[in-house]
Parts: sequence; structure tokens; C-alpha cells
Amino acid sequence: MKVKKMKTYDITRSITKDTKEYPGNKKYFFKSLMDINEGAPLNVNSFKMSMHLGTHIDGTKHFKSDGMCVGKIPIEKVMGKCQVIELEQKFNYLYLPKDIKVDIKFNKVLFKTNTFFDLENWNQDFSGISPELIKYLGQKKVVLIGIDTPGLDLIDSQDFLSHKEAAKYDIVSLENLDLKKINAGNYNLIALPLKFEEAEASLVRAILTIE
Repeated sequence: MKVKKMKTYDITRSITKDTKEYPGNKKYFFKSLMDINEGAPLNVNSFKMSMHLGTHIDGTKHFKSDGMCVGKIPIEKVMGKCQVIELEQKFNYLYLPKDIKVDIKFNKVLFKTNTFFDLENWNQDFSGISPELIKYLGQKKVVLIGIDTPGLDLIDSQDFLSHKEAAKYDIVSLENLDLKKINAGNYNLIALPLKFEEAEASLVRAILTIE
């Protein structure tokens, strides 16, 4: 019997000293505490950052007072079969149900918008997902929505209606994905948050696999 070889894709954006934070969030700060090159017996580092830097997942606690923190998110919500949907490139736009040209096959959906390019040189006209589309997905029992931009809402949003609609349906959002090299289709997703018991969000190392 021939064993199929599994392909693995890392869809996580790298974090560097030049990574820009979401407006209003804490700037990323990395510090060496012990350095072998300076005579220490080992390397030890520390960092300070927002929970929403780079590729991260939002628990429903982000916009819901009694929502779920990331440490409580069930494993099955962030692992399993998922669908990557490539949308027509439109900047500064909230995608609507009419923009979805395929059937929703799984309860985890990642949207490739091609409207955000890198974390060092932000373009602020990236797009997001409308409350109407989130409601549509929630009614189809979707539990995770991923996107290749910094968030579900647009950069100038003051009411964060898309995030709030996701929380209403207990949908977690996987944001700032790197989907440049990913084709539309069906994959297996692994996007585990760190087990913070009180945090509303967490960094993840997100990967896709396909046979």
C-alpha cells in the first residue's frame, strides 16, 4: 500500500523587532536578560507585547464580558477540517454573504482577501468581514473564522460590530494569517493558543496540512 505524503504549510506571520502593533496596542519589546556572547552561561530573553500582535486568536472574551478566555477554548474549535475561501480583492471593504461563491463545507473557514501585506509596513486599507456574513456563517454552525488581515473589522471601526457578532455566535477569530501561498480548498487546521487562563487572546502557530 502506497502511503500518501502529507504537505504542511505554515500560515503564521513572523514577529520581529520591526513588527508593528495594532493602533492603540502595546508596542512589541524584546530584551535579552542573559547572553552567551556577553559571557553568560546561557541565553535568556523576555518580551512585552499585546496579545493581538502577529498571528493570533481571539476568544469571545475579547468582546463579551462573560465570554470564553483563550485558555478555555475547546481543542476541537482550533483543530480539524477547514475550508480556505479566496475572495475578490477589494480594499477597505467588509465582505458580505453575496461575496461567497462556494458552499460552506466545514465549521472552520479561512478567508484569503489579499488586502494586507506585511506586519512591518502596514497598509491601513485592509478589508474585513461584515456582521451580516458572520451571522450567515454562525447560522451554518461555523465555530472559527480566519482572515489574512489584522482583524474582522476595518482599521477605523469604533463599534467593532463584526467582532461583537462573532462573540454573539461563540465564534473565535483567527487573525493575521499568512495565506499568500495557499490555494482555495480543503485542509486540516492546527492553530493552538497558549493556555492563558484569563486572557482574551493569544499568539498561535497556525499550520495547514493536506494529503
